[in-house]
Amino acid sequence: MLNLASNALFDKTGEPDVLQAELAAFLAGTPGTDPSDQGPFYKFMNTPSPNYPCLTLPPENASQGDWGTVWGPVVFQAKNNQGATNTMFVAQSPSLKIYVVAIAGTNPAGWTGATLEDLDVAPADMKAWPPTANLTPTPNQLVWNGFSSAPSPSTPAIDAGTADGISNLYTMQDPNSGQTLVQFLNSKSVTQTGQTLVFTGHSLGGALAPTLAMLLYPQAAQSPTPSDKNAPNPEASGWANVYILASAGPTPGTPGFAGLFFTPPASQQVGPYTPAPTSAQPCDYCDWTFGYWNMNYANTYDVVPRAWWGLAGLIEQPTGSDVNYPSFFAGGAELAPKMGKLDLDPAGPDAYALMNDMMSKSGYDGGSTAYYTPCLMQSPFYGKWGSWGTDATQYPPAWTPATPPTLITYFADLIPWVLNAHLGQYSYALLGYPSPTIDETSAT
Repeated sequence: MLNLASNALFDKTGEPDVLQAELAAFLAGTPGTDPSDQGPFYKFMNTPSPNYPCLTLPPENASQGDWGTVWGPVVFQAKNNQGATNTMFVAQSPSLKIYVVAIAGTNPAGWTGATLEDLDVAPADMKAWPPTANLTPTPNQLVWNGFSSAPSPSTPAIDAGTADGISNLYTMQDPNSGQTLVQFLNSKSVTQTGQTLVFTGHSLGGALAPTLAMLLYPQAAQSPTPSDKNAPNPEASGWANVYILASAGPTPGTPGFAGLFFTPPASQQVGPYTPAPTSAQPCDYCDWTFGYWNMNYANTYDVVPRAWWGLAGLIEQPTGSDVNYPSFFAGGAELAPKMGKLDLDPAGPDAYALMNDMMSKSGYDGGSTAYYTPCLMQSPFYGKWGSWGTDATQYPPAWTPATPPTLITYFADLIPWVLNAHLGQYSYALLGYPSPTIDETSAT
């Protein structure tokens, strides 16, 4: 829920200070205060309900939850963007002894997030990991070293877009205290005991969250000087636990970068972000629950978690003389049913060519072998090709054998379906209701 709340400015436009104030009002609330004195998000989240017990998470024998915002929210807006490019805040529940760093995903109104942070993924533009700046509490920009050509896959490196997003997050300062995230977290990790820290985000946030966690806490569950180099020692970070909970995240780096998180195969995982049970109880209204920390939760009908390692085979090619491209996702709805004679090229081949172009830009070897490797294991849930709860094989409204799509109508009709699989289906699968937004939640 905190993950989704970081995206409450989705598609909103305005000056960054206005957007930041609007989000701050939405997320207003000090941990442990009466929900009636809090903003709409925590008023909803902290109020017990038989329908949403997994959101309330009240302490034993308590009448309400005690979540609140303790740092941020902070909005970064890149030049010429109309909305928020990157957004982040920190929430806390004192009774549960947990802090959550929530990082927003791609915002269409903050288009730099999509054009740069999502898509600047050419191997030749990668940045060496970690950045060379001294990671002390400072708002100074991180310094990244590049490569003269694409680095070896075994070299720890991340794409230039993710590096840009991490730099934006690293320099953010709380508007009230002036503290950067590093300053705030350092002050909490050394003054409190038994506290858990979680980095979470969806989509672009699902790539930034694990990367930021590794930047700030590469020792999260590994002792600096153990007799066994792989001995777990989460207290080395100052926190009892440091976890990642990502959803729909694209892959940010090379196999060398992924190897910092854990060492595959699964039977040999020893890194600081090896999957760990969440102890979360299943809820009877959810289709899917978070079973493990340090995982990337992904809808099987969502294209984004397949970037940039699982694009091969995303679109099935037709067989023989059949002009129909069977599906956008293997086993899904038909892309272009018996298109007949069109003024423009059939949509299926164009989509296939686009996917091949994306694979080429992200370093595929010309076949099915990806240059990137996921830094977190994926845990899938099985959504729908179409709107939530509909027949998985239905066509979009304009797609029938009698009215085959042109290239223009194809993309116009396809995009809402892709976004539904990438956005709405996660909220319904996890929570049983739509994602929280400022307007809708404030109105209720």
